[in-house]
Amino acid sequence: PIYQTATFGQPGATTFGKYDYTRSGNPTRFVLEAQMAELEGADRSFAFASGMAALAVVTRLVANGERIVAGDDIYGGTSRLLSQVVPKQGVEVVNVDTNDLH
Repeated sequence: PIYQTATFGQPGATTFGKYDYTRSGNPTRFVLEAQMAELEGADRSFAFASGMAALAVVTRLVANGERIVAGDDIYGGTSRLLSQVVPKQGVEVVNVDTNDLH
């Protein structure tokens, strides 16, 4: 089933179940991530509510001194993340014209 809810019932007023608030985890996302991992032959997978959330996490996988190459015609939020936030982590960001194949 798909759980379209923000909150979940709890066993008691001071006892919490596996899921309490959908942002911290929910059964639908858990099943999706498990099935994606199985399809890809991976140990884990991660599902995000937005592309920006996914991008923010992926940029944290790039080590200090490494480089990210991105197109020069990208979503404004992505552009700001890559130009204003990521360089503060010591990561170089290079924008290229993806229309120029030479």
